[in-house]
Amino acid sequence: MNKIIDANELIPAKATHPGILIKDEIECIGITQKELALKLGIAPNIVNELIKGKRNITAALAIKLEEILKIDAQYWMQLQAQYEIQTIKIRQKNEINKLTISDKIKRKLLNNAAM
Repeated sequence: MNKIIDANELIPAKATHPGILIKDEIECIGITQKELALKLGIAPNIVNELIKGKRNITAALAIKLEEILKIDAQYWMQLQAQYEIQTIKIRQKNEINKLTISDKIKRKLLNNAAM
């Protein structure tokens, strides 16, 4: 019998960093990364790292983003938490998949040795 999969059980192949939304939003309102950095009071390289997914959104930054982009700080924090959870689940899934492949290889080697 087929098992019904709950959408909450699905693990994406790649986690989506909230920086992607920042990039989309600044493009939509027509400002550059440098302009956003000035409005946020941070260095432009920090905005670039956020957009590239190399830096996480902090609570303080979420509040500043809310003021500038008019997107609730709580939403930014939820996106960040979701990203971190997805990243851990993906890492765990990959580790499990490696073990599964390893077990299959061991079985195949044992079967070949027995012949």
